[in-house]
Amino acid sequence: MFSVSKRIFKRAHDRNRVKRLLREAYRKQKQIVYSSLREKGQQATLHFIFTGKQLPNQAYVFGKLTDLMSRFSADAIAQLPDKGSTEP
Repeated sequence: MFSVSKRIFKRAHDRNRVKRLLREAYRKQKQIVYSSLREKGQQATLHFIFTGKQLPNQAYVFGKLTDLMSRFSADAIAQLPDKGSTEP
């Protein structure tokens, strides 16, 4: 899920542009998270909220989302137990 604040971006076409950039960057980088989740046998639901005050460009969104996905894959997914594991 992708959210952009109506308070910051008053015009719908600006909000839609940011969400479109976020979706495209996620589509290109989702394998980072998918492969880590597949190894653990887990599932995850992600919600991205854009909090910037300026319209971003594609390179900025792609770089930030890549960094975020890598950190999520390394930190959050690494702490999950394997689905077949008996750990509490």
